Amino acid sequence: MRRLLEPLAANYGYAAFAALATLLLVPLYVRLLGPAWPALALCLTLQGVLFLADGLLSPLVLRDAARARGASAWMTYRRFLRAYVACAGVLVLLGLVATTLLRTRGGDGLVPALRLALLQFGLQFANGAAIAFMIGHGRQREANLRLVGFALAKHAAALLALLAWPVAAAYLGAFAAVGAIEFTANHVRLRRALRTAQAAAGGAPAVDGGRRLALFVGGSALGLAAAQLDRVVLALSQPAPRYGVYYLAGSVLLSLLSLQVPAARTFLPLIATGENARATAAAMLAVLAATIAAPAILVALFPQSLLELWLHDAAIAAEGAPVLRLLMLALVMNALYAPAGMLLVHAHRYGTIAAANAIIFAAEAVVLYIAVPRAGILAGAFAWLACGVVQLAVAIGVWRSHIARDRASTPGQALD
Repeated sequence: MRRLLEPLAANYGYAAFAALATLLLVPLYVRLLGPAWPALALCLTLQGVLFLADGLLSPLVLRDAARARGASAWMTYRRFLRAYVACAGVLVLLGLVATTLLRTRGGDGLVPALRLALLQFGLQFANGAAIAFMIGHGRQREANLRLVGFALAKHAAALLALLAWPVAAAYLGAFAAVGAIEFTANHVRLRRALRTAQAAAGGAPAVDGGRRLALFVGGSALGLAAAQLDRVVLALSQPAPRYGVYYLAGSVLLSLLSLQVPAARTFLPLIATGENARATAAAMLAVLAATIAAPAILVALFPQSLLELWLHDAAIAAEGAPVLRLLMLALVMNALYAPAGMLLVHAHRYGTIAAANAIIFAAEAVVLYIAVPRAGILAGAFAWLACGVVQLAVAIGVWRSHIARDRASTPGQALD
């Protein structure tokens, strides 16, 4: 039990800290920046979109770091560090090209801030290799304490910079400077810890080859695209006030959905190294049922009341309630799928993941094409429901497969 409770507390503790820091500090940043706040908000939105790419690599780092021992640990970390740095480099380069195009269209004033945002993103994204490896390698407490410590240092540096120079570049420059220190410190920490084990027992890292890695990254990229498709289509097709209502309802879904991250960080390493992966995944399902599914059902029962309590606007609450109810039902199905997805990653079943995400993307595209002209913003919720139905079907198939193997196995025989 302690093996489970300690990483759960560490990972959910950092998630709570990050949420609290946002709630407390964003209003302060808004006051300090004044008219410059919209520029920073745009930069942070760009970073938020780019950071979705972390989902392409972090599950593999968590799994392989948990399995790496002896000399293979250092080799495994180096391999993923190169992948993270390469991915960050590609995304930053694409961003720089985009900012150059923006300059030609009259966006000169915003370009320096966007370029600083890209620099900060690149450093923070590359740092994700060390953090994910620490967590997967059983150093959850250390990893989350380092995240908290450097986050406090970044915010302190940003506040001091904004007091002297209240522009977006000051905030982003402060974060980038501390981010460079964080990346270096975490890399040096892991290098010292892991290279001492190079002479110990342990061969080459048991990691996927380039072809299988490409299959996982491609399938995961389809999943990320599917998660953004509703907002892209509705932002382009709906009047701004109506899309604003959908954005508010969707922000509730994304807030609850983010609670899957600490659960995945806790359970995927345990699934990867335990004797009974299905039992560990079942424990993850119980945690997600309590932290995501139960709150989602509560919101689905009283969507209008909760929106009005939150927004203090009866008109927006009335318009957004049907959307929020359907989004919450989709979220329940998504929470049921998440542990099954971890089992698929554990078993290297990347073809199944890619096929499921391709079906989800196609189903969402069809639903949006048919429903947007007739249902407006409600079409986005229908698309999420289509996603949830596919995920639920995949989850049922995965669980039935593992249960069948469990019944067929002899006592004490590993299921995986």
